[in-house]
Amino acid sequence: MIELGILKIDSKDSIIEVRKKIRRVIILLEFPQIKAVRIETVVSEICHIGFKRDREILISISIIDMNSQKALLFKFMKISNNGNYQIGRELPVCK
Repeated sequence: MIELGILKIDSKDSIIEVRKKIRRVIILLEFPQIKAVRIETVVSEICHIGFKRDREILISISIIDMNSQKALLFKFMKISNNGNYQIGRELPVCK
């Protein structure tokens, strides 16, 4: 696994910025255009839903091997009251 980074969502504006960053990563990794739009939309929807429930969401993005090919792994996390990360959902995406 190659860790690419962690994105923080703490406002509605940050959801837009995160969406743009994810799109750049997807394009750099040469995903098909239609798949890029779908991934962007799904991540955005998860962020909107999660942000309504919690004040802050983190998304960890990694490159993993899945079914003998490279894939992106999105881990959606929130910070619990004691300061620890809680992983909510994982979204693996192949080319």
